Amino acid sequence: MDDVGTGHSNLERIARIKPDIIKIDRCLIHDLDQERYRYIVVRSLRNLAQSIGALVLAEGLETEGEALAALDLDINLHQGYYYAKPEEYLTGYHLGTFDKIEALAKVFQHRRMERFSRRHDYYDRIGASVQNIINQLKTVSSSGFEEILARAVREDDNLECLYILGLDGVQISDTVCNYIKLMRPKSQLFRPAHRGADLSLKEYYLLIKAGLARYVSDPYTSQASGNLCVTVSTRFSTQEGTDYILCADYDCEDNLGSGC
Repeated sequence: MDDVGTGHSNLERIARIKPDIIKIDRCLIHDLDQERYRYIVVRSLRNLAQSIGALVLAEGLETEGEALAALDLDINLHQGYYYAKPEEYLTGYHLGTFDKIEALAKVFQHRRMERFSRRHDYYDRIGASVQNIINQLKTVSSSGFEEILARAVREDDNLECLYILGLDGVQISDTVCNYIKLMRPKSQLFRPAHRGADLSLKEYYLLIKAGLARYVSDPYTSQASGNLCVTVSTRFSTQEGTDYILCADYDCEDNLGSGC
């Protein structure tokens, strides 16, 4: 299926035609490495293709950055002037093209290793941050929770929001937020949950309730801020012997980027 993402090559046609190959139009590939929303749309099309058993082809790759972004998205097939220009008669393989592919692969490997290292460091940092908050919460009764949460938010620039749930999934504290991070034009569309909110359908609650000691969500758009974040949820006990669940929303866009 050609030119997906423009004109008449819409999602309804994918359902009707059931293609073996989905060719993503140049209009979406252009500046793929520069524009987050373009990257996410292409990633969604890639996920759709994988779900229906189709290969994905990126049309019109013209720069190294676009080619690297396509590799990062696990696009199966690449086409474009970056690799080679079409010729009327194909007399053989172009050694220059293969050299370019080999060089690109080395750059991609290095960039991906850097990303994995950065991601590892990021999750180590937020794990240590959560454990530090838990250690403090264990020493007080529930009446002292919000003072500890407020101090933690002030001291950690990566933290967006902190809140505590009972084991029934109902929020027993206010949501303590870093309001500097939340003060963005679109933030008026989003609101933090309040004390008494029922969050028992949230994955970060359900998996702790099912027995995990700690859960880290995939990146998602926070309903409190509209920013890209991950939620870390952890079960803990106070000295009184009561169990609660700490939920911590950490900004991940600055640390992991669109590819997180």
